[in-house]
Amino acid sequence: MKDKKIQTAILIVIFLLLILPMTLKTGFTEKTFTSEETYLNLIQVNQIQQEPLHKQITNNNPFHVLLKKIPLNDVGIAFIIPLITGILTIILIFIILRKLNLSDNEIVLALLLFSLTPIFLYKFTTLNPDNLAFPLLLLTIILYMKKTYTTSIPLILMTFINPILGIIFTIFLITELLLKKQNKTIKLTLLISIISLAIYFLTLDLFINIQRTILDNVLIELGSMNGYSIPLIILSAIGLFAWWEKGKERTIITTSLTTGLIISLFIPEIRLIFALALAIFAGIGMNQLLTMEWELKKIKQIAILLIFYIILFSAIITINTQLTQISKQEVEASKFLASIKTENQVLSTENKGFMIQYLSQKQTFLDGNTQKNKQNEKIDIANQIFYARKLSELQQLLNENNIEYIFIHEKMKNGGTWIGREEGLQFFLQHSEQFIKIFDNEQVQIYKYIEKQE
Repeated sequence: MKDKKIQTAILIVIFLLLILPMTLKTGFTEKTFTSEETYLNLIQVNQIQQEPLHKQITNNNPFHVLLKKIPLNDVGIAFIIPLITGILTIILIFIILRKLNLSDNEIVLALLLFSLTPIFLYKFTTLNPDNLAFPLLLLTIILYMKKTYTTSIPLILMTFINPILGIIFTIFLITELLLKKQNKTIKLTLLISIISLAIYFLTLDLFINIQRTILDNVLIELGSMNGYSIPLIILSAIGLFAWWEKGKERTIITTSLTTGLIISLFIPEIRLIFALALAIFAGIGMNQLLTMEWELKKIKQIAILLIFYIILFSAIITINTQLTQISKQEVEASKFLASIKTENQVLSTENKGFMIQYLSQKQTFLDGNTQKNKQNEKIDIANQIFYARKLSELQQLLNENNIEYIFIHEKMKNGGTWIGREEGLQFFLQHSEQFIKIFDNEQVQIYKYIEKQE
């Protein structure tokens, strides 16, 4: 009975963690979501054409096709899907940890530490393909541990949703095959995995976006919604040494984990997997600290509480960042643009592009994919516009790139883009008759550029 109460309490805590950013986000029902990624995925869902199912799957991510079939509006999808899949993820992890023969304390600590990692909170409070792909990976692992041929079902679907996870699982299978050469289940599963990846790359009109990041942003304590907190890494190192035993299999697993962790610092798409691995060893490490004898018990209590509070503070920072990423005023301004008929583009910063596109149904010059797709020319042009010194050069850039509206939000004026009040583009917006302010709600100003007639 006691174990069931603890498990229920964990689920309630994690449920509250996942629902907190969405319930505290004022204007969520008015489509003020917690992340640009949610807007991007809703755009991709709404772009799916009414055509045969096999064509929809060929031309779109199966995740978006599935969302299109769900009888919910966009607000319901953005709220319910991450929440349900987040809870499902924790349940599947619990099943896996039980099969790994961890102690009850280690399982509880691992689940709590994983649910407090910035990457978990980010992935399961925003709408993104990993909402479905990651639980499918966990289900694949569970079925694989049971040595059942049904492993191929979630494996194939997972690969088509997130091929990077398919590649990681294939590497795992190859490692297993090297250790257990005569296992038929491994060989069959590996074959299915390779075939699925081959079909993805050869036949589908999809592609992988690997978002590279700056190492400094990952290693800064509490500095990234997609990162790991340093105390979690320290605890996992303690757990790793506590778990360590000599043996070929464990040596390979430890080496693979360390290598994968380093790679994940540069490829955010695989961090959720390694955050789970870190949390498992961190749970072992935390349990080791709790059970070991210290000469000074007060020092032990202070050290453990300090580590836990830092991890908790990291989660609070992540939630707070999500609450402030998109404001109600920015959504209001974007909706205002929806009432304007134009084929020209809107200029703003990259981190507002998808929100403006989704709410205004207008094309933006920059969005979150600009840097991912290495469109450096667009970034250079935007910088030339933002820091323009001559009106003639500014006019030429706006005309050549069909930019008619300029969306200025508060962070741009507070050091995000400019330092001074009349720096670059700001000077011309205030003093040139070719720019007319058509919207202002204190946090956002929208200007219309009027091309000068010769």
